[in-house]
Amino acid sequence: MKFREIEENYILFMKSVRKNTIIVPTFDIDLMWHTHMRYPLNYLQFSEQLCGFLLNHDDSITPQVLNNAYKDTAERWKTAYQSEYGHNVDRACFRNSMNSIHCTITHDAIVKKQSSHESYTGCGGFWSSESEVGNSNSCGSSCGSSCG
Repeated sequence: MKFREIEENYILFMKSVRKNTIIVPTFDIDLMWHTHMRYPLNYLQFSEQLCGFLLNHDDSITPQVLNNAYKDTAERWKTAYQSEYGHNVDRACFRNSMNSIHCTITHDAIVKKQSSHESYTGCGGFWSSESEVGNSNSCGSSCGSSCG
């Protein structure tokens, strides 16, 4: 799996978050998630934009709860993205889930703000390719009814 595909899966995973529901990442998504949390301000901003709240990451759940939650996560993933959990999502599905004017405005504002500080570009430090700045299809922030 390419880094870009892992990145896209991480964003789609975060979009599927619901309050008061356990969601279980795949290994690749979990690695990306842990890496992202190493930049707390960046992660806070990304999480709040995507879901409207700071998403906590708790590794201390029992194996039975973990297994049941993983199955639920996989079912929700398959319904939302028409692919098996842990596999690549069709790029058209990814782009369609990201289309929104609000998303583009939010993304552009973050890129301009962060670029002026020579920091990360894009939402949550992702989508940093300069050729994608301002491209609504490259936005990693949420827009839509997936979170909340």
